[in-house]
Amino acid sequence: MMRILIYLTFLLFLFSLNACKKTDEPFSEQTTSKIVEYAYPKNDGPYKNPLKGWNTGWWKDYDYASVGFQYIKWKDFEPTNGNFNYDYIEEVINRPGSTGRHTILRLYADWYGENEVSDGGPGWLYNEIGVERLRDENGKYITNFNNEKFISEAQEAIKALSIKYDSDPRIYAFQLGVIGYWGEWHSYGYSQDFYLTNETKNKILDIYKDNFNNKKLMGRYPWIEPLKSTGNIGFHNDYFGPVPHSDEFDEVFLRLTNGSKDLLEENIHHRFLKMNLIRFI
Repeated sequence: MMRILIYLTFLLFLFSLNACKKTDEPFSEQTTSKIVEYAYPKNDGPYKNPLKGWNTGWWKDYDYASVGFQYIKWKDFEPTNGNFNYDYIEEVINRPGSTGRHTILRLYADWYGENEVSDGGPGWLYNEIGVERLRDENGKYITNFNNEKFISEAQEAIKALSIKYDSDPRIYAFQLGVIGYWGEWHSYGYSQDFYLTNETKNKILDIYKDNFNNKKLMGRYPWIEPLKSTGNIGFHNDYFGPVPHSDEFDEVFLRLTNGSKDLLEENIHHRFLKMNLIRFI
């Protein structure tokens, strides 16, 4: 019995020496470049994609989603000039699609230009302050986001959100909204006469960055100024699928991830915080 124990101990010692010798060897190129394939087993529902943007919709509560995205209508947040309805924001945060999740919020005025009356812009902004609703030759309406009065009132609304929610642990990030259709900083389908000016964009960007010191901020287009070179914000892609716009968005991220020199020369120096695929077209 003693001989057997000695023999087994000796074998164990030899095995340990061999293992140590292999550990000391440098990794070969073949080892470091090895590709590991993983086949996902069949699943009855969608896979969880933590904090990467899979959400259930505004009113639905499914356990696979860890992000809750919600729009904030400016007219419901500020129904009369200077009076902010925080109860409405609480209702938005506590909807089934966002409660208990990392919530992302976006303030907006225009949904799309089907109607002369803005979907999300407060009535007093147009009727009392005098901000125009413009109409293109295509028959679509849009708020004059470049109007100084619009910008001034939007800045006040953004400040009001930051005062209440910049330190709220329920909210993960605020998206840079307010201007453009859906708060996405564009006037899709319009001629250049209706484009957002860089001055407008910079003023809205500055008011967000100056007042949100704790919450993460997210912009829409990583290849368009001023978001392209501002730094310290993340981005969100509102499309899901192989459309040219989405391809352009993904290409920017891929080039940055690979350390593309041309991106460095173009001064894109963000630390991308999140890419969210939040609206399915």
